[in-house]
Amino acid sequence: MSTFLILAHRDFDHLIKLIDSLEDQKIILHIDKSSRVLWAHSSEFKKRKNVNLISRKNSINVRWAGYSQIRAMLLLMNTAITLMDPGEKMIFLSGSDYPIRKKAEIEEKLTSKSSIEFLRYYKLDDRLKDVKRWSLYHRWDFRLFKRRGTFLNRLNSLLIRSMTYLETLIRGRKRAPNFSLYAGSQWFSISRECAQELISLRNHYFDNFFKTMFAPDEVYFHTLFSLSSYSKRNLDGGARETSKVSSRLFQVHNLTYVDESLNKWLDIDDLKILLDSDNLFARKFDSKISDSLITLLDSRR
Repeated sequence: MSTFLILAHRDFDHLIKLIDSLEDQKIILHIDKSSRVLWAHSSEFKKRKNVNLISRKNSINVRWAGYSQIRAMLLLMNTAITLMDPGEKMIFLSGSDYPIRKKAEIEEKLTSKSSIEFLRYYKLDDRLKDVKRWSLYHRWDFRLFKRRGTFLNRLNSLLIRSMTYLETLIRGRKRAPNFSLYAGSQWFSISRECAQELISLRNHYFDNFFKTMFAPDEVYFHTLFSLSSYSKRNLDGGARETSKVSSRLFQVHNLTYVDESLNKWLDIDDLKILLDSDNLFARKFDSKISDSLITLLDSRR
């Protein structure tokens, strides 16, 4: 069996469907501290014996593109290590994911590749977009407005971008770290032992560097993985050649299908591409937009 580590912040109806679709498998659930709707239904999650819910007191207020993503993932990872058996895999999912294969197919793939870590990665190079990602001082965990809304979110984003360039102008660009940077999808699956080694490789210098990076969740664990003894034990036998990877993360998926746009809500028209893929899960699903698609996927389970 595997342990599923779920990061959720919206759509209670879909989240319950996701949890129930995983049946009796162990789940560790992190709900964004600020998600009032999901916390209002916390009793529903606690009813399920296979769900270990991170308490609201210990949960993280997760912000898009911020270091808070790392904090939430580390919280899930450390909790999982204490609950998992040796050799067991932990699988990161978002609350907007859903399985696209039968439980038996999922278990068969994971069992047949038990020595493989499902974490693809590639080296960030000197492309301007990659350099700006780590060399500027990004503060995406900052939020001026407590209330949410399209206008306020845009205003907050504009303020953060302005702060980024102002702080960088005053302090100068960050120096390159004394280690190479690698990127990939945050939706990966690794063994308990691999997770333990990645956590052991962390230090104050390493963590501080990522606290002001843009979207560090797509670089932090992949860089740790590159420094570990497991670095060549993934599906690619190591890092992918940077020349074969654009900045689009759908090219380095692990077990989860992601549309090329990275933002599309999947619907019934996506059924064929999901079934033709070699993935076990997919994202992004919405309880209303994806309802017919989920019904068809469930009928095949």
